[in-house]
Amino acid sequence: MPYVEPFTEDVLKHMEFKKLPKCRSDSDIIVAEYDFDLKVYRLHIREEQAMPWFKRNTTLECEYEKIVRDIKSNKVDDSFRVLYRRILTQDFLVPPDVHYALVHCAVVNGKDKRVIQSDGIAFVQDYDGRSSEELPEEIEEHPKPSVIIFGIDSMSRINLRRTMQKTFRYVQQPGWYTLQGLNKVGDNTLPNLLAMLTGYSDEDTNKICDVFVPGCLDRLPFIWKHFKDQNYTTAMAEDSMNISTFNYMKPGFMEQPVDYYLRPLLMAMKKTFNESQFYDQNLCLGRHLTFAYLWDYAKQFIQRFIQTAKPMFGLFWTNSFSHEFFDSSYALDELFVEYFKQFEGDGLFNRSIVILTSDHGMRFGYLRQISTGYLEERMPMLYIYLPPWFRRKYPRLVGNLVENRNRLSSTFDIYMTLQHLLQLNSTKNADIQPMSATCPTCQSLLYRLPVNRTCEQAGITEKWCTCRPRVTVTMEPYATPMAAAIIQQMNDGLVMKNLSDLCANFTLNHIIYMDHIIELNRKATDDDSEQYYVIEFSTKPNIGMFEITFSWIHRTATLNMDLNEISRLNVYAPDSECVSDPISKKFCMCKNAIRTPN
Repeated sequence: MPYVEPFTEDVLKHMEFKKLPKCRSDSDIIVAEYDFDLKVYRLHIREEQAMPWFKRNTTLECEYEKIVRDIKSNKVDDSFRVLYRRILTQDFLVPPDVHYALVHCAVVNGKDKRVIQSDGIAFVQDYDGRSSEELPEEIEEHPKPSVIIFGIDSMSRINLRRTMQKTFRYVQQPGWYTLQGLNKVGDNTLPNLLAMLTGYSDEDTNKICDVFVPGCLDRLPFIWKHFKDQNYTTAMAEDSMNISTFNYMKPGFMEQPVDYYLRPLLMAMKKTFNESQFYDQNLCLGRHLTFAYLWDYAKQFIQRFIQTAKPMFGLFWTNSFSHEFFDSSYALDELFVEYFKQFEGDGLFNRSIVILTSDHGMRFGYLRQISTGYLEERMPMLYIYLPPWFRRKYPRLVGNLVENRNRLSSTFDIYMTLQHLLQLNSTKNADIQPMSATCPTCQSLLYRLPVNRTCEQAGITEKWCTCRPRVTVTMEPYATPMAAAIIQQMNDGLVMKNLSDLCANFTLNHIIYMDHIIELNRKATDDDSEQYYVIEFSTKPNIGMFEITFSWIHRTATLNMDLNEISRLNVYAPDSECVSDPISKKFCMCKNAIRTPN
């Protein structure tokens, strides 16, 4: 994998150094406080914050609505119900069965009532009496470390260093280890997180069930089920409801997947409150950044259980800032580090293994279209923190992780690592069960990876592999016939999917580059063998920018490619509204959306 310089002039001149938006200028009137002695939440009304709205003869009246998942809905994960609405008194003790609430405060003058502030609040309540048992004194020898995964969508290690320099410096501290050879295994978030959390590829999960059918996701062997079986308290949350990993064009979970699950509250807030834009994205929800609701939930979860007997497993995934624009994460950098410092103060890093990772780098837009974008897309960041007691107790495993810094790894290996953390008495990788169903040669990152490991051994297909050298052949006479054959297959694919009435046929506009992938054990001049290439090209109508890895036999002019693995490098939402299939959306130019060239 070649080194990519993050701070080249062509990238820096396209960066916008915007500051973090302030969603509201006023302060919260209602705040939630947890009483660790009584083991109960209080809702405190800060009347002084409502003073700007007070006039003569006015009073302040606050209410709360109990929010629950609507289990009777056909789309449980996208639904909620208001169970009841009640008046709030000062320092109200929240009932233990209230996990989500919408709160409203109004100034009242006779029959006049004006709502001045509304918000959403999550409560990390006890589900069972054992959740808050005190931690044993011998924390140093605790056999089960808590495991917390923080994810930033679409973040390569290179772009983290470029746009989130304070976060990058934070993870250079002692105890943090980076895996610079992490290679993604699928196009977008879902296949990479399925590999990380189930050990299955997107294709292999289809052998179990269809993820587009309600109830399928509940059947998949997610890693949090294994942690739950080992007596862990589990949590999961994402911050962007429109593009959530398990809900974008999918039905989500019919059963609540983990003990603590933020989605019902965010769905209620999204449907009740207005969103506001920043960087052309809806980043504010209710009174605060959606990101803040997510990380405040993580903070509550950590504070509630870090000093208890049961270990924690948590997955907290943010995509609100990083998904659309490669530079918008710059605005988040300082706040991100502030949260990490709060977690540090709460004791998270004394007991827990913390993983900071991503699914992939930028898949479209300017960063993806430059020459190094191919590598950035395929190389997500991965940082693993090991607490002091773990480093003392398992020095051999730590040494292996250090050795693996510059060796090829994949998201399937992260799955095996999570399994390993539940089986720390194992002495070799083969002891860890179950292994990845899709990649039986994948292994825990706490065991030493082979220095000559191949993409195939890491569960990475030719399309996504970054390990082989490439030679540019854009100007070779065979480049244009290859591009024409690819475009013909794209047009044939529209016919096979019965989309040719809706989607226009493609014609070649321009070959941006074509590279020959060199297989080191085979001569490049062998006309009878399959040769691999990567091509980036643009098409008409409109302008579609595509990339595909394909094979070609020169003697017979035989093309072999997978239409599903075509990468669309520019934004395609305006062009593809006439189709709903996520694969077809990537390469459909709707006839009713064709723009007349200037």
